[in-house]
Amino acid sequence: MTPDPASYRGKNRLFLIFTPSGTDEEYVRQRDLLQDRQAEFEDRDLITQTFFDDTTGADAARAQFGIEGGSFAVVLVGKDGGEKFRASEPVGPRDLFDRIDAMPMRRREMRQGKIR
Repeated sequence: MTPDPASYRGKNRLFLIFTPSGTDEEYVRQRDLLQDRQAEFEDRDLITQTFFDDTTGADAARAQFGIEGGSFAVVLVGKDGGEKFRASEPVGPRDLFDRIDAMPMRRREMRQGKIR
């Protein structure tokens, strides 16, 4: 499935993971870094989508974000549908959440008491 940031606009942020396979060392590290963080994802309206090279839509998703096949990458998409951050190595939860919490829309959410 190709990500359609527009369909999430105003509702969710997306954390897209592009990886050659489920056994890729960087993917396993990324998965482990974010394990047990579901509550923090929910607080930030953050949804994770993973694209393995051998799954339907992976090529289209990589093309959409300009990510070379066979490589590991992560992309953070804001609620406005725009790309906010990308990295070619796993991202720790504190780095990811700090980036989101610094976004103007997230700051507004926090001021309005949207934190669960």
